Amino acid sequence: MEINKLSSAVSTEFNTNKSVTAHKKNSDTETQSVSKQQDISNDWKLLAQAQQTLQSVSDVDMDKVASIRNALSNGSFEIMLDKIADKILTQHGK
Repeated sequence: MEINKLSSAVSTEFNTNKSVTAHKKNSDTETQSVSKQQDISNDWKLLAQAQQTLQSVSDVDMDKVASIRNALSNGSFEIMLDKIADKILTQHGK
C-alpha cells in the first residue's frame, strides 16, 4: 500500500509540473506574439511617414528642367553625341 501512495504522489507532482510548464510556454508565446505585433506596428508607422515624405518631394527637378528649357530656347544647349554614344555602349556592355 505504501508503494501505491508514493507512485500516486509522484504522478500528481509530475502532472502539476507539466501544467505549470505548459502555462509558461503559452505565456512566452503570447509575449512573443505581442512583441511581433509591436514590431509590425512600428514598421507600418515608419512606412506611413516615408510615404508622406515621398509625396512632398517632387519627381522632377524643376530647376534643371527650367535650365535646359532656357538653354534650348536661346540656342546654348549642346548635344555631345560622343558622350551619349559612350554611355549607351557602357550601359549595354559593348
